Amino acid sequence: MVFSRFFEQLMNTIADNISTTQLNRRTNPKYALEATERLHECETDLDDARQTALRDLFELDEGAASVYVVLTDEGLRKSWIRQNLKDMGFPGESRLVYFETSC
Repeated sequence: MVFSRFFEQLMNTIADNISTTQLNRRTNPKYALEATERLHECETDLDDARQTALRDLFELDEGAASVYVVLTDEGLRKSWIRQNLKDMGFPGESRLVYFETSC
Protein backbone atom coordinates (compact mmCIF):
# COMPACT_ATOMS: atom_id res chain seq x y z
CA MET A 1 0.00 0.00 0.00
CA VAL A 2 2.76 2.44 0.92
CA PHE A 3 4.73 1.47 -2.17
CA SER A 4 1.74 2.00 -4.49
CA ARG A 5 1.11 5.45 -2.99
CA PHE A 6 4.79 6.33 -3.41
CA PHE A 7 4.76 5.04 -6.99
CA GLU A 8 1.62 7.07 -7.78
CA GLN A 9 3.20 10.25 -6.37
CA LEU A 10 6.38 9.58 -8.33
CA MET A 11 4.43 9.13 -11.57
CA ASN A 12 2.46 12.33 -10.92
CA THR A 13 5.67 14.26 -10.30
CA ILE A 14 7.20 12.95 -13.53
CA ALA A 15 4.05 13.81 -15.48
CA ASP A 16 4.02 17.33 -14.01
CA ASN A 17 7.69 17.82 -14.96
CA ILE A 18 7.08 16.63 -18.51
CA SER A 19 4.13 19.02 -18.88
CA THR A 20 6.15 21.93 -17.51
CA THR A 21 9.06 21.17 -19.83
CA GLN A 22 6.77 21.05 -22.86
CA LEU A 23 5.18 24.37 -21.90
CA ASN A 24 8.61 25.98 -21.46
CA ARG A 25 9.61 24.90 -24.97
CA ARG A 26 6.74 26.77 -26.52
CA THR A 27 7.53 30.04 -28.20
CA ASN A 28 7.52 33.31 -26.41
CA PRO A 29 4.22 34.79 -27.66
CA LYS A 30 6.03 38.02 -28.57
CA TYR A 31 8.22 36.24 -31.14
CA ALA A 32 5.35 34.19 -32.53
CA LEU A 33 3.18 37.28 -32.91
CA GLU A 34 5.92 39.34 -34.54
CA ALA A 35 6.84 36.50 -36.91
CA THR A 36 3.18 35.87 -37.81
CA GLU A 37 2.55 39.56 -38.50
CA ARG A 38 5.62 39.71 -40.73
CA LEU A 39 4.59 36.48 -42.47
CA HIS A 40 1.20 37.92 -43.40
CA GLU A 41 2.76 41.20 -44.49
CA CYS A 42 5.70 39.85 -46.48
CA GLU A 43 4.80 36.41 -47.77
CA THR A 44 1.64 37.23 -49.69
CA ASP A 45 2.73 34.86 -52.45
CA LEU A 46 2.32 31.81 -50.18
CA ASP A 47 -0.99 29.98 -50.14
CA ASP A 48 -3.02 29.53 -46.96
CA ALA A 49 -1.70 26.03 -46.24
CA ARG A 50 1.92 27.17 -46.35
CA GLN A 51 1.25 30.29 -44.28
CA THR A 52 -0.60 28.20 -41.71
CA ALA A 53 2.25 25.68 -41.53
CA LEU A 54 4.78 28.45 -40.95
CA ARG A 55 2.56 30.12 -38.36
CA ASP A 56 2.30 26.80 -36.51
CA LEU A 57 6.09 26.46 -36.68
CA PHE A 58 6.48 29.91 -35.11
CA GLU A 59 4.09 28.99 -32.29
CA LEU A 60 5.98 25.79 -31.52
CA ASP A 61 9.59 26.85 -32.06
CA GLU A 62 10.89 30.10 -30.61
CA GLY A 63 14.15 29.71 -32.53
CA ALA A 64 12.34 29.51 -35.86
CA ALA A 65 10.19 32.54 -35.03
CA SER A 66 13.16 34.66 -33.97
CA VAL A 67 15.30 33.62 -36.98
CA TYR A 68 12.48 34.48 -39.38
CA VAL A 69 12.04 37.92 -37.79
CA VAL A 70 15.72 38.84 -38.11
CA LEU A 71 16.21 37.66 -41.70
CA THR A 72 16.29 40.99 -43.52
CA ASP A 73 17.77 39.77 -46.80
CA GLU A 74 14.81 38.76 -48.97
CA GLY A 75 16.66 36.00 -50.85
CA LEU A 76 17.92 34.44 -47.64
CA ARG A 77 14.46 34.72 -46.04
CA LYS A 78 12.80 33.07 -49.04
CA SER A 79 15.42 30.32 -49.04
CA TRP A 80 14.81 29.75 -45.32
CA ILE A 81 11.05 29.53 -45.98
CA ARG A 82 11.55 27.08 -48.87
CA GLN A 83 13.76 24.84 -46.74
CA ASN A 84 11.34 24.82 -43.81
CA LEU A 85 8.35 24.11 -46.03
CA LYS A 86 10.28 21.30 -47.71
CA ASP A 87 11.17 19.89 -44.26
CA MET A 88 7.46 20.00 -43.40
CA GLY A 89 6.66 17.89 -46.46
CA PHE A 90 5.38 20.46 -48.93
CA PRO A 91 6.27 19.20 -52.40
CA GLY A 92 8.07 21.21 -55.03
CA GLU A 93 9.28 24.03 -52.80
CA SER A 94 12.44 24.45 -54.87
CA ARG A 95 10.28 25.36 -57.88
CA LEU A 96 8.23 28.05 -56.15
CA VAL A 97 8.47 31.48 -57.70
CA TYR A 98 8.48 34.28 -55.19
CA PHE A 99 7.51 37.84 -55.92
CA GLU A 100 9.53 40.75 -54.65
CA THR A 101 8.20 42.29 -51.48
CA SER A 102 9.00 45.41 -49.55
CA CYS A 103 9.94 43.50 -46.39
